[in-house]
Amino acid sequence: MGPRRVAVHVQMNAGLILAAWKDLGFNELDNPGSTHTLASDGDWDVLWSLMPQHGRSVDLAPFLGVPIDWSFYRSHMPTWDFARARADQTHNHCFTFHGAPVGPKHHLAISLRKLRDHLAASGSSLLENPEDECVAGLCFPESYVVMVGSKGLDEAETVAKKLSEKKEMVAKACHSSGGRSITILRSPRDLSNLLARAGHGTMFLVQRRIHSPLIEGRRFHFRLYAGLTSLHPLRVYVHHDDNDGGYAVLASKAASSSPHAESEKLVERGSCSHASGVCTPQQDEEFVTNYGDRQISQGEFARLYRNLTGADPDALLRRMHHSIVVMLLAAGHHSRHSDLFRRLQSLLGASRCFEILGVDFLFEEYEEMRDGQPHIAWAPYLVDVTPSPGYGRPSVASSHRLLRDFFRTFVTGDPDPEQRRPASNHATDTEEDKWQVVSEKAASLGLELRPEDRPLVRRLDVETDSLRWRRLFPPARDGLLDLSFNYMPLFAGGPTREDTLSMLWAGVPPEDLQARGDFQKPVHLVDKVLNCFFERVGGHGISPSEEFVLTEGLTRISMASDADLSKLGGQQLVSNVPAFLVNFFSSGCAQSQVKLPALMRLLA
Repeated sequence: MGPRRVAVHVQMNAGLILAAWKDLGFNELDNPGSTHTLASDGDWDVLWSLMPQHGRSVDLAPFLGVPIDWSFYRSHMPTWDFARARADQTHNHCFTFHGAPVGPKHHLAISLRKLRDHLAASGSSLLENPEDECVAGLCFPESYVVMVGSKGLDEAETVAKKLSEKKEMVAKACHSSGGRSITILRSPRDLSNLLARAGHGTMFLVQRRIHSPLIEGRRFHFRLYAGLTSLHPLRVYVHHDDNDGGYAVLASKAASSSPHAESEKLVERGSCSHASGVCTPQQDEEFVTNYGDRQISQGEFARLYRNLTGADPDALLRRMHHSIVVMLLAAGHHSRHSDLFRRLQSLLGASRCFEILGVDFLFEEYEEMRDGQPHIAWAPYLVDVTPSPGYGRPSVASSHRLLRDFFRTFVTGDPDPEQRRPASNHATDTEEDKWQVVSEKAASLGLELRPEDRPLVRRLDVETDSLRWRRLFPPARDGLLDLSFNYMPLFAGGPTREDTLSMLWAGVPPEDLQARGDFQKPVHLVDKVLNCFFERVGGHGISPSEEFVLTEGLTRISMASDADLSKLGGQQLVSNVPAFLVNFFSSGCAQSQVKLPALMRLLA
């Protein structure tokens, strides 16, 4: 095998990224050119680009059947030529991920709102306010999308109403980063002034302001890195290490509410803290990122949190991990049932891809009961996701290890020379023994392992050996969330086969998996029917709540016995059938798959 070659089409952190690849024996491709050329003609093994490029010479509209506004999509979709990449080539952006609403701020807000709609439609006992929801595990700020010149089609009226109730909001331009567009809104006039200054079509994400606690009198945010190798099924990993894992970044100036602020003459009007930036305004309209040199490692942050609150830092970290999983489940569900992006996925070709996401959190104090007494703890709010994060914090060395370990484990598959392994004569370490353990657990769930599952088990073994990247799984039904939602409202019928085997390999008890839903018939049947429906009819004329009702009904029908189906009304006619059900029936997708009269009785 010849030397491995990496093409780096990026300026930000290029030296640090190249060093990690070279540490694994890669040579840099000379004069790589543009990603448009590289994708189809490049002699490379790995391509790293800052963001996907779009192919201006290729018109995708006839293929997709919908008009394409490249001025909007160019930052979020790679070029057509990536579909020609070879199966042995790997790149760090692809349709599957950027088709999902992960990076653009308003896309993320919309996908999370769809998640809330699904939970509400499923009858989940949602709590009354966002703060309580966060304590339960839905740690995302109340969010609205506002666009200049929308003529009332956005949520500006709702935001203005909340501002008139003296509620502080934070506005962020949807396509900005680094804290450069953060504006605190305290009145409807603030909103009007912001929109008047912005150009036509500018979109803002407006969120409830998070009043975070202070560290050393300074505002801060906490960054975690998440590695993503698949959305369907979800494969997400978090960089976890006391020294090289997450870190907090403190503002360089004290907050006005802190005793430290008096000497620094910083007034409340001139300070803000949200999302990826700790910032101060200039003349109340322009903002500059104001990162300080003070950064706190994950281990130091955990000790500080325990000293300040007496609460368990591991529980806080689990909530952050859980928020990452929920965010990606919501994004994956949105892309899976979005007509446009479902078609785009077929353009990806055989190449492999991955993402490393920067996920930012703010915190808010709340009271929790410990030993029968109220105590202060922090609730983490996921406020921003960056598909192309910066590196170098908390140190260049830690970022180098983060990148190198991810590339080694999930891209190249090279063994880790620092990993201590048991002696080769250990019987429990042989592949056959591991295969047998997973086979027995799977058999208890009615799953039979097939020979083609062996590569999956081998990959799970490699993932397990990673010291610094930890696989995250969806929560159990009664786990971190005190809500009745798990996989089923998001992916019809329960976990996929791969997810099931992955969780068994990770040590999730079979009885816990059994409570998540049936794994076999409903998953494949419901997905097949829904895929057909969205391909024939398109997903634009169905609301999130209607989509959930349809998914839930199909799942119940597919799991029911003939005796149960006979109780649903047989061939009786049903009046007042909702329009979305009429469209579904007329599509013909469910014929021979489910008993339509029973489905009609159940859903109407």
